[in-house]
Amino acid sequence: MRRKLTYTLFITLDKGSRSLSPDALKTVCRYARSQAPDGCRFINRAGKPDLYYTMFGWTVSYVLGTVIPRSERRRLLHETNPAALDEMHLTAFLLLQQLHRLMMLPGWIGKTILGIFSPDAVLLEFLSRYRGHGSGSGTNAWALSLLLDNDEKAAECIRKMQDPSGGFLSNAGAAIPDMLSTAAALFALKCSGISPMFSPMEFIEAHWQEDGSFMDNLADGTADIEYLFYGLLALGSAN
Repeated sequence: MRRKLTYTLFITLDKGSRSLSPDALKTVCRYARSQAPDGCRFINRAGKPDLYYTMFGWTVSYVLGTVIPRSERRRLLHETNPAALDEMHLTAFLLLQQLHRLMMLPGWIGKTILGIFSPDAVLLEFLSRYRGHGSGSGTNAWALSLLLDNDEKAAECIRKMQDPSGGFLSNAGAAIPDMLSTAAALFALKCSGISPMFSPMEFIEAHWQEDGSFMDNLADGTADIEYLFYGLLALGSAN
């Protein structure tokens, strides 16, 4: 199991944001803010506030340096009943608590603390539960095996799933690559010091939208705060 995974994740996301041009960064920040109508709770694709999407929103906001009011963060955490949440939303809530504490600190202090302590327990629990809900095969499952178990065989399986376009297929039967599989694959390979077979930059750029979002894939064109997270993660892992 890898150490300092949380720190590596934030550093990679930060690297992704810093790879954007100043105008693109402003557009991304504007899009991120648009996904939290009340300034705190982020919405899902149905337009409703959701803790799972809020987890991605707070993470992206921290990396981008956009402000989520402390009082609103406290209110959300205080008003949420953990006992009423399913497993995935419970671990998302625990990550939100962690992010809230991180946001209480000046940026450089927070990053320094992450680099020293890298509190991975909650993130690892979230990833383990995510793996438990999956099919057990495919690019995302292999990426988790590489990240969590240091499975060298998984690395070769991941590399074989890359399309010449630079993106990664979710499984051998997928028609086209998608952003989630690409971000997961690139991040897992980066953490293991392994290079992909093809440059992913053209794929990532093709999924970038003028409103600052990233699409899931080129077939359905859907976008949300979760896929902005994946876009930044893919960019940071590719550079």
